[in-house]
Amino acid sequence: MSDAPNRDDYEDDELATLASLRELGVNDITFTQPPPGMWAAIDRELTPGTLVAEQPVDVAPPARRRRRRSIFIASGLVAAAVVAAAVTAVVISRDDMGTVLASAELSSDGLEGAPAQARGSAEVISHDGRDELRLDIGNLRPWSGEYLEVWLIRPDLDGLVSLGIARPDGTYQLPAGLALNEYSIVDVSTETYDGDPAHSGHSLLRGQLMT
Repeated sequence: MSDAPNRDDYEDDELATLASLRELGVNDITFTQPPPGMWAAIDRELTPGTLVAEQPVDVAPPARRRRRRSIFIASGLVAAAVVAAAVTAVVISRDDMGTVLASAELSSDGLEGAPAQARGSAEVISHDGRDELRLDIGNLRPWSGEYLEVWLIRPDLDGLVSLGIARPDGTYQLPAGLALNEYSIVDVSTETYDGDPAHSGHSLLRGQLMT
């Protein structure tokens, strides 16, 4: 099949340009000497395997240029669809994070031997029918040869529940039926490997959950 362009291959402004060219006579055209190096550049373009570091020029017929524009438009639509899907995924992910029941700001203020100005935060989330504590302790580290443990403590310090050793993901399942208004203090302690499940008495972070 021939690739020769026909009238349908051209835009209106291109047809106007062709019409004006047909009306030109020989006396209307001025021939000038080509700039130095032009023929050498053309020869390099036409020689297979030759790389020419010059600005590329689109010399495709109008119909092909329109097809290219269609491809560019389609590519843009696909890209927009991908972005929209990503935004939707983020929204769904956020909605899937659960409901915040309580939150607390943690600090080392008033805790003897704790790192000065240590800070953290905690949230209790209702998620998939379960309540969990999500804890951020920043760069807090245990004392040498010890480990960190997470607790919920009564405000009167008369009862406490261990949520286990500090986890890298900062997520802890709460015992079923635990009343947050009774165990509202979030505490992070440093513990020794002595087999004693009791609190060491050395807290590094502490804060009260607020609903």
